[in-house]
Amino acid sequence: PDAPTTSPDTIYLFVVDEQTSGTPQYQVTRDGTTYINVTFDADWRFNGTKTVRRATINVSSLPSGVNPKMKVTNQVNNSNGELYRLHAIGLQTKSSW
Repeated sequence: PDAPTTSPDTIYLFVVDEQTSGTPQYQVTRDGTTYINVTFDADWRFNGTKTVRRATINVSSLPSGVNPKMKVTNQVNNSNGELYRLHAIGLQTKSSW
């Protein structure tokens, strides 16, 4: 999708992941530089191990920008480093009218 033409106030994030151990940390930005942590407000488990997670993030306190992004970091605590699998990501923005 096209980047927003005005600085968004809200970012909607949907993630389908499969956590095997550890916990990935999801973060979002609207300027491409200043990130904040995501707290998911709902999740649904299916197929035994996969989880759909949803978050509505108010990013109005971040510096203005039209470059929304998401990043995932992890805390490696096992020998092969495989903590989770990402199956799908959806990111949508909304600006005030």
